[in-house]
Amino acid sequence: LVGSEMCIRDRDISETAGLGMKAKEASFREQFKGIKADKITYTKNGKSADNEIDAISSATITTKAVTGGVNGALAVYHKLGGAVSE
Repeated sequence: LVGSEMCIRDRDISETAGLGMKAKEASFREQFKGIKADKITYTKNGKSADNEIDAISSATITTKAVTGGVNGALAVYHKLGGAVSE
């Protein structure tokens, strides 16, 4: 992400297995890799833009929380002088 490798670490998540727990799966985490954008959004209707990821079905709160965390990290990165590279 923006010239460096970004990963979302495994954490203890206490949601119903199969819903929010999917945030730990590579298929969800890997959606964030390689995105070059100032802000990432999520969609429930299938990714259609370069700055979008697909939400976890039936786990919108988890998707929103993870996306918000990534966007918070991006904001700090930009504030410290980082830039989106083309």
